[in-house]
Amino acid sequence: MTGSSDSWARLRRQLPSSTRVTSPGEQVAEYGRLFLEGLCKSGALGCGKHFPGLGEATLDTHNELTSIEKPFSDMWQQDIAPFRILCGELPLMMVGHANYPTVTKDKLPASISPVWITEILRNKIGYRGLIVSDDMEMGAVLAAGSVGEIAVAAVRAGANIVLVCRKEEMVRQAWEALLQEAEHDSVFAGHVAEAAHQVLAFKNQARELKEFPSQFSRAAVEKQRQEMGKFVAQLEQEQQRKSSEAAGQDC
Repeated sequence: MTGSSDSWARLRRQLPSSTRVTSPGEQVAEYGRLFLEGLCKSGALGCGKHFPGLGEATLDTHNELTSIEKPFSDMWQQDIAPFRILCGELPLMMVGHANYPTVTKDKLPASISPVWITEILRNKIGYRGLIVSDDMEMGAVLAAGSVGEIAVAAVRAGANIVLVCRKEEMVRQAWEALLQEAEHDSVFAGHVAEAAHQVLAFKNQARELKEFPSQFSRAAVEKQRQEMGKFVAQLEQEQQRKSSEAAGQDC
């Protein structure tokens, strides 16, 4: 699922407070829920991202680390709200690479932060699905260390799955670092074993994975692309309608 909470700030700017019946966070969650339903019907898994919210980022985390200076109380009611509302419906949650110094008092990206992953997402929110890192080849997180170091940091922070999406050499480096750390640190080995157990249990239970074809179908991919296009168009029409209503009330 693309942009669950990332849409919050954008939607908030588009809807004047005088016209809101529900909060922007609730509206984003409702859009996300509809998108999840569509994915489920097509046999695809949805993933909430980018926790705890990238809507107010000023830099592209593909290239560099962005710091979002926002009090936790505001984030809880705004950016994090869609994730909280959909907590029990999202099979996977992707943690982004932005830094939130007001909350964590450090310079770590959320993707390798035990504060965000374990203390807030697991314990405070109560999320029980699989926690996935954003791509570990992105500039924002590589600023914190080598791909091996940050892969270890993500699992130690509580992630179940570490994404290394493009370069085979980086995949190998991350795997070797995780293996070596587990061989030398029994506590970390326990983190790895628990993460693997949760992933394997999910694979055994997820209907979408059992029904997933062994090979991609171009026709199926194109059908999914068209359905997503229709959904985006519906969102745009709804937002335009509400903006027009707001403008009419202001006249």
